[in-house]
Amino acid sequence: IVGLAVATTIMMVLALWALQQSRIALSRQLAAQADSLANSQGDLALLLATQAYQIDESFETANGLLKSVQANHKVIAFLHGPTKRVQKILFSPDGQLAAAASDDNQIYLWDLNTGRPLNQPLVGHRESVRDLAVNSEATRLVSAGTDGQAIIWNMVTGQQIEVIANEDNIPFYSVDIGPDDKYIALGDKSGSLTLIDFDTQEVEGRLPLLDYPINSVKFSPSEDLVAAAGDDGTIGLLDLETMSWLEPALAADQRNGIWSIDFTPDGRFLASGGEDGTIVVWDIKARELVGLPANDHNGAVYSVSFDPLGKRLVSGSEDGTVIYWDLN
Repeated sequence: IVGLAVATTIMMVLALWALQQSRIALSRQLAAQADSLANSQGDLALLLATQAYQIDESFETANGLLKSVQANHKVIAFLHGPTKRVQKILFSPDGQLAAAASDDNQIYLWDLNTGRPLNQPLVGHRESVRDLAVNSEATRLVSAGTDGQAIIWNMVTGQQIEVIANEDNIPFYSVDIGPDDKYIALGDKSGSLTLIDFDTQEVEGRLPLLDYPINSVKFSPSEDLVAAAGDDGTIGLLDLETMSWLEPALAADQRNGIWSIDFTPDGRFLASGGEDGTIVVWDIKARELVGLPANDHNGAVYSVSFDPLGKRLVSGSEDGTVIYWDLN
C-alpha cells in the first residue's frame, strides 16, 4: 500500500510538472509572437504579451509585456476596419470623428471619443476610394473613387446624398471642399478639374489642365483659387471668379510628379511634396519659389500639411519618416 501511494504521488508530481512546463512553453510562444508583432500589429502584440504574463508570471513575460507597452505608449486607440491599404485618413473639423478611404472600396468612420466604428462602413464605390473631404460643419463627406464616381455622404446617417459620375467613368484621384462649403473640386486621371456646387450638386464646369492625372487639389483659404497638382510636376491655379487657369502654371524641378499640396492658413504660400522626395514652397502672389527645394526625404513625399499658424510644415514620406520643418 505504501509503495502504491508513493507511486501515485510521483505520478501526480510528474503530471503537475509536465503541465507547468506546458504552460511555460505556451507563455514563451505567446511572448515571442508578441515581440514579432510589436511594430506591425501593436494592439495584438499587447494582447499576446498580457496573456503570456497571465499564464506564467516570470521575469521574461513581465519584460515582454513592458516592451509591448513601451512600444505603444503614445497610442490612444487602434482603429480597426479596412482590409486593404488605406489611401486617405482625415479628421472632422471638430476633431470628434476620423474617416478613412480604403482600397477595399469602402469608407470607415470612427468616433474618436470611444475609438469605436461609427455605423457600418460606407459602401457605394465599385473600386478603390482614393481621397476624402469633409465640410466645415462635419455633416457631409465627399469621396473620390477610381470607379469614376464621387459620392456625397451624410456623415450622421451614413446614407448617400448624391452620386456624381465622371465623363466616360474616368477615375477620380483627388477631392477638396472650399472653406465656405461653396464648391467641391475633383481632380481626375485625365488631368481635368471638375467643380461641383456643394448645395445643388450640379456640375459648374469641367476644366482640362494637364495631360497627366491630378493627384491633389486644394482650395486657398480665401477660396479665390484652387490649386491642382499632377504627375507632370506642375501646379495649376484656377481663378474661381473667371473660371480660368492662371498662366503660367507653377513648375519646379519635381518632374516625377507631385502627390500632395497645402496652403498656409493665410493663403500666401503653397507647399508641394514630390515623387522624387523633394518639398517645394511657393510664394503665391509673387509666383516664386521660397528658398531651395528640400530633399531630406529618401522616398516620395505623400503628404504635406502646414500648422495653424503657417510657420511650420509637416511632411510624410514613403521612406517611413515624418519631418517637422521650421519655415523661418
